[in-house]
Amino acid sequence: MPSSMSVVLKLLVAPLVGVLLGLLAMFGLVYSQTQAPETNPASQPVLTYGD
Repeated sequence: MPSSMSVVLKLLVAPLVGVLLGLLAMFGLVYSQTQAPETNPASQPVLTYGD
């Protein structure tokens, strides 16, 4: 009986944990990349002339 429990852990739980961690990482990456910037980058000049 204990050996069947280890088979369940290897075949079901381990891949499920991997999938959940992967989904969490992808969500975090997409969320962080789609947030608005803290300051408006258009309010600063790109090129300064004569300085």
